[in-house]
Amino acid sequence: QIIFLIIIYVSFISLGFGSSLIGVAWPSIQAEMGLPVSYGGYISTIRTLAVIVVCYLLSKLVSRFGIGKVGLYACIIMTVAWLGFALAPSYIWLLLSAIPLGLGAGALDSALNDFMAQNYSSRYLNWLHSFWGLGAVIGPLIMSGTVAKPGGWRTAFFIITGIEAFISILLVFALPMWNKVIHKEKNINNNDRKLQDDFPLDYSHLHPLKMPGMVWSAACFFLYTGVETCIAMWSATWLVIIRGLNDAEASGLVSTYFLGIMFARMISGVVSVRVTNKQLLTFGQFLLIIGAFLLFLPIPAAVPLLVMGIASGPIMPTMIHESPRRFGPIGKSNPVGFQMGTGFVGSTLLAPIFGKICAVLGFNWYPILILILSLILLFSNGMLNRSIKNIQTA
Repeated sequence: QIIFLIIIYVSFISLGFGSSLIGVAWPSIQAEMGLPVSYGGYISTIRTLAVIVVCYLLSKLVSRFGIGKVGLYACIIMTVAWLGFALAPSYIWLLLSAIPLGLGAGALDSALNDFMAQNYSSRYLNWLHSFWGLGAVIGPLIMSGTVAKPGGWRTAFFIITGIEAFISILLVFALPMWNKVIHKEKNINNNDRKLQDDFPLDYSHLHPLKMPGMVWSAACFFLYTGVETCIAMWSATWLVIIRGLNDAEASGLVSTYFLGIMFARMISGVVSVRVTNKQLLTFGQFLLIIGAFLLFLPIPAAVPLLVMGIASGPIMPTMIHESPRRFGPIGKSNPVGFQMGTGFVGSTLLAPIFGKICAVLGFNWYPILILILSLILLFSNGMLNRSIKNIQTA
């Protein structure tokens, strides 16, 4: 069981690569290929669209191949995608490589989350998400260590290709373990399932859009995922253009944002016993605003990036965990999946728009836009809490 869990956690590390590596590599890629700054957002858009597509197809894939093979095939596809980035002779090649990267990442992310939620307690699920942060930290560090050397950013992608191939091999050996874990761990979530009796609301029979409060909740997912993607995608470019850092320094500093996410998610799994989801969300969103304000100050850039990372860490897992308490246990309708899909749409739309605005008005707008989005996120969360409170007291 321990060996299997380690393999799952190591597999989730690979998902962090795609969230951070392309953004920190973009200043070097842009300079080498002579591309407009805003073109980096289109790579992220295509990757995210592929993620959305495969998420809707996941149930069919699992029923046909089984969850173990879906995870294995996803890693193999991502290995091919990273090799495509490393060998890319042109921008079009980068766009094409983003398609299998998104398909593989979406399948692996959804499959592992679904499997862990059904067969392990919430503590293990929270720690699983912290390993995403570890991968998001490792990616920029690899890039910062190679970007100034012969081979540059391509060397980093080759290294990631090797890591992804190694994870694929691990998943081959793990194939016989999946069904054994399902049988041995099927009762481990009994306490979590028992909590469903305490849900004051149950709209599981409704389409998500008809659930009271869903519009504001979906807006929170849209905005948070968009903010996280914009920070991951454009921080390195802001550091190079505005702060005057070189590509290696910028790549290393961006890793502090993901380090903050990883640390916060590990700690939130512990403190969530004594702190409510509402308190944790409010704390994270206020801290995100503080981090955005710090971007305006003449202080080391690592400080606001770390603060924003710590703020971001608990937001997404907590919103997912709070969903059944707001809308009831999952029935024929899947409010969690709907909100996650809305979040992916947010990252798809906001990242290129963010980059385009900064390309036109200048990257001095980077902290302004992050602050605006963070304030709207806090407002949306407040409106969501008010709507849920009004329903409960009606």
